[in-house]
Amino acid sequence: MLKKSFKDKIIFENLFLDLDNSFSLYGKNGSGKTTLFEILSGEDIDFTGEIIDNYKTPEDYGYFLQFTESGFLTEKVIDEILFSNADRDKFLGMIHMFKLDEFIDKNPYSLSKSTQKLITLFITLSEEKKIYILDEPDSGLSVNNQIILARLLRDLSRKKQILIISHSKLFLKLLDFDVLHFEDKSIHKKCIEKFLHDNCQTEELVYLNKFYL
Repeated sequence: MLKKSFKDKIIFENLFLDLDNSFSLYGKNGSGKTTLFEILSGEDIDFTGEIIDNYKTPEDYGYFLQFTESGFLTEKVIDEILFSNADRDKFLGMIHMFKLDEFIDKNPYSLSKSTQKLITLFITLSEEKKIYILDEPDSGLSVNNQIILARLLRDLSRKKQILIISHSKLFLKLLDFDVLHFEDKSIHKKCIEKFLHDNCQTEELVYLNKFYL
């Protein structure tokens, strides 16, 4: 069982975490979602318990963390992949999927924050990894782009494992992963249908059920 605390404050406890499938993380700010990602990434080693993890080397992991879009190194979007292990064809395929072809030769810093975020995410997903840890990749995206991104990640999850934080119930529904719900210092694992039933009013469920992949 995994436990994390800061001094006398318990962040979460009694968590059994087996990295054998894809899942979403949901909870209020400060509930421990990003802390768990920091533990998985090896950034935070101050915890008790054990993570059952078949992936033992940093090279097996691909990370997309918040605010990483500020780290561009070149003056053209297409040149950014030169400083990573990204597959060019996969990267360009994602660019085309989101209809961003016109920006390929633009300076990334001239683009909107949401587009910068997508570019950074595409680089991460274009690298050959076994597991992808994604912190709010849907934040700031339009509903249409959330749908496209959810479809992309669902397809990818057939071959890879994805762990993802999101505050959007719509995005979680579209992903259709099991949900780890961070609540009251505990983490409850639920299928997406159970999660939505327990956390949505009738009107919200009616709205969410209009969207599907």
